[in-house]
Amino acid sequence: MGGQVVDVAIVSGPQIFHESVTKAIYQYKCISLPEEAYAVQEFVFVVEDSADIRIRYSTRPNGPIFRVLQTGLGKISFVASESTEPYASPTCRASPNKVIDLNGRPPSQMVSDAINLELTEANSFSAETVFRVSVDAIDFSSAFKGYWDFKVTVISPSGERVAFESRRTFETDLLSASKFCYNGTKAFIPGVQDLILNILSSSEFRRLVAAKSQPK
Repeated sequence: MGGQVVDVAIVSGPQIFHESVTKAIYQYKCISLPEEAYAVQEFVFVVEDSADIRIRYSTRPNGPIFRVLQTGLGKISFVASESTEPYASPTCRASPNKVIDLNGRPPSQMVSDAINLELTEANSFSAETVFRVSVDAIDFSSAFKGYWDFKVTVISPSGERVAFESRRTFETDLLSASKFCYNGTKAFIPGVQDLILNILSSSEFRRLVAAKSQPK
């Protein structure tokens, strides 16, 4: 109204972001119209590695992970645990270029940050109940079938360990190395999303969550 935003109604999303989003929207300038106008805007929050913008984790609003977290899993959080082996980004076929570059960031830290972002988005984050995640291996195939393989171990607050595996395949092109490399980079974050979904939806993980809430 009058070229200004006069009211903001946030209908979904984690409470922690509401104040910042509201303040930002009130800074908008609008085209002055004779009648009131209403607009809908969607915000997507991401964890981004500032040193390499290719490696950026983003949530999917109302996606599979969000829906799993709405089924009574409870409020939890994750921290990184030491991996059993160091991780070095693979190169793409004969090229010396890396397929991904974490810029020295431990894979376990990247995965735990990604899970916590999903938990925050679903209003399921709590620092009071902390699980640890260790990325044991990340394997990349540049042969006839392209894929990312993830192997991780989740450690409960009581120290119980459960292993998880996940594979994300992607389209390969035997004639175009550049296209193959691009597809490999593009498939990494969806592969992490697949891994998180496998962890949070598994009966074994739900057993760990249930065990931590039972009286000793």
